[in-house]
Amino acid sequence: MAISKEDFRSIDEDDPSLPDLAPDTAKGAVYRFLLKHADQAFRQREIVDTVDVPERSVGPTLKRLEEHDLVEHRDRF
Repeated sequence: MAISKEDFRSIDEDDPSLPDLAPDTAKGAVYRFLLKHADQAFRQREIVDTVDVPERSVGPTLKRLEEHDLVEHRDRF
């Protein structure tokens, strides 16, 4: 999800409310996968089968990303 330059410039790097999207975190790996395929929707199982993160962490990770308005969730997608 792209953001405006204004929003980008206003991001406080020390803001604890922002999720850690580093590539070596589950949130970062899942977010990057979804961002790379932003024109598609995936079931949780498809993400588990594609992204190298622990299966049990994908659901909670998606929930946290959704809470930060970084992903959308509808029904099974």
